[in-house]
Amino acid sequence: MPPKSILILTDWYEPGYKAGGPIQSCRNFVAGMHGLYSISVLTSDRDLGETGPYPDIETNQWITRPPGIPVYYTAKESLKASLLANLIESQSPDFIYLNSMYSYRFSILPLILLYRNKIKSRIILAPRGMLQEGA
Repeated sequence: MPPKSILILTDWYEPGYKAGGPIQSCRNFVAGMHGLYSISVLTSDRDLGETGPYPDIETNQWITRPPGIPVYYTAKESLKASLLANLIESQSPDFIYLNSMYSYRFSILPLILLYRNKIKSRIILAPRGMLQEGA
């Protein structure tokens, strides 16, 4: 039986570093769970605050990144509901891990798709301290 699959949706991922903790959390999650689950990542094509995409990273297609996981880098503005639904369907994940609460394209839009029965995966929401008093 193949391992269960997890699709991580996050605003920023490697090779980015400017978002700090969220990138580190995802990298550590991938490193810790990679042997137990089939993991893929859907993320933006640029680092926090940057106006252009990462150099030398192909966008709008699944590419393999260390440690051998599929990653899809997309411009946030091109990530519409239909594209998101197609990308999720292409991966057929058992679980979708939302690495934020307040990201429209990487958290709220997937929840809207779930509400409209466009997603069959189970959702894992990681609020990442966003519910704390000082957040």
